[in-house]
Formats: sequence, structure tokens, C-alpha cells
Amino acid sequence: MHHRNFALLFSKRLADANIPWLGAGKGPRLHDLRHSFAVHRMILWYEQNADLGAKLPLLATYLGHVNLYSSQYYLRLTEDLLSSVISRYQARFGNLIEAGRIE
Repeated sequence: MHHRNFALLFSKRLADANIPWLGAGKGPRLHDLRHSFAVHRMILWYEQNADLGAKLPLLATYLGHVNLYSSQYYLRLTEDLLSSVISRYQARFGNLIEAGRIE
């Protein structure tokens, strides 16, 4: 399917779901779905204690990237992931970060 046809189909589905389109570059965009998938997959792997070093090349391949450098955009620390990281390391090392000190 040509990317223009896919974009048209996506805009129709947004309209069907009463989700307003905010304009070019403002979204929601197809790329937003791709980004959400990648971030949620990484959070799930982290919560499953998966070996991210082994999993990230799989994610890069799935996204069609030629290397991990191309996938760096998705490797951002989200609030959900930060909470998981803190909980995991507090369980392992104790209270290294005081509650309420994260800004």
C-alpha cells in the first residue's frame, strides 16, 4: 500500500473515532502510533527483566532501522519507566533517591 493511501485511511479512522486532527506535524500522526509501540514495548521488556541489549536490535529491525543509532529517538526515559527503574533499584540497593525529589 502506498504511504499516501495509508495516511488517508488513517485520517478516515480518526474521523470515525471522533478524534480531531490538529494539522500537519501536530497530529495525531501515524508516526505517533509507531513511537508509542516502540516505547511501550521497551517498558514491557524492562518490566519483564528482559535483556535490553539483546532485544533492542530486534526492535530496530522490526521498525525497519538499519542500526540502533536510528532507533535512539525511541530510547527516551518516560515517567512510567522512571518509576519502574527507581522501584527496581530501591529494592536492590535501598533508598538512593528520596521520595518527592524527582523533578
